[in-house]
Amino acid sequence: MSSLNSYRKRISSTRITLTFLILYIISQISIMVITSGLGSDFLGLQITISSDTFLGIAKTWQSKGLTGMYYRHFFFDYVHPLLYGIFISSFMAKAFNKRNISASLNPLLLLPFIASALDLIENSIHLYLLADLSRVTYGIVLFSGICTNLKWMIALMSLFGSAALFFAPVNKKSQTAS
Repeated sequence: MSSLNSYRKRISSTRITLTFLILYIISQISIMVITSGLGSDFLGLQITISSDTFLGIAKTWQSKGLTGMYYRHFFFDYVHPLLYGIFISSFMAKAFNKRNISASLNPLLLLPFIASALDLIENSIHLYLLADLSRVTYGIVLFSGICTNLKWMIALMSLFGSAALFFAPVNKKSQTAS
C-alpha cells in the first residue's frame, strides 16, 4: 500500500496532469485528423460486437482503399492509451488529495491503466483481424467489442468521477469541523 501512497503523491503533480492532458489532446486530434475520411465507421468498427458489422466495415474500407488510413492511426493509438491513462490517474489523484480521500481508495488510481490495457488489446485484435479477414469470427469480435466498451466505461467513469470530486464546491462547514 505504501507504494500506492507514494505513487499518489508523485502522480498528483499539476505539471504531470497538465503535460499529459496536452499530450493526450494532441494525440486525440492527430487520430481524428488521420481517420477523418473513415467517418462514423471508425467508431463503429471499434464498438461493434457483431462480426458481420466488423466484416462489412473492413470490406468497405478495402474496396475504397481506406484500410491504410486506419492502419496509420495506430502510430498514435499505441501511445494514446498510456497518455490518457497517466492523465486520468493524475487528475484522479489531484481530486483525491483535494477531497482528502482515504489512502485505502488509492487502488482506484490504477483504473485508468486498466482502460489503457483494454485499449491496447482492442488495437492488437484489430490489427490481427484486418491482416486477414478470414480471422473475423463472432467470438473474437465480441471479445474486442467488450474490451472497447469496458475501456470507454472505465475511462469515462474515472474521468467524470474525478471531475465531480475536483470541481464540486467544497463544503466549508465540514472542512472547518475537521
